[in-house]
Amino acid sequence: MDRDREAPDTLRRLAFRIALLLQAWERHRRDPNRREAFHVMEALSALRSGRYEDGEAAVQRAELVRPIPQEAAGRGPHDEVRTADLRAALEVLLPPR
Repeated sequence: MDRDREAPDTLRRLAFRIALLLQAWERHRRDPNRREAFHVMEALSALRSGRYEDGEAAVQRAELVRPIPQEAAGRGPHDEVRTADLRAALEVLLPPR
């Protein structure tokens, strides 16, 4: 398979999965808890750097509300982030339509 042709589809798929999580929180008028936020922030970072498989894994951890790794378990930006902040970060990363 041609990885260059595959990348836009993979980017869209990861962005769509992140958007679905954000949409669910928006629908329920809630912000993510610290675990969800941590993993979505990881997914956004992976999306930004083109590490789509890592991003997919991070989204799955967010969906399952997996614990934050011990080395990152202290206070951090994931404690303060709101759904709107994550939505804005995703919008910046998406290619123009």
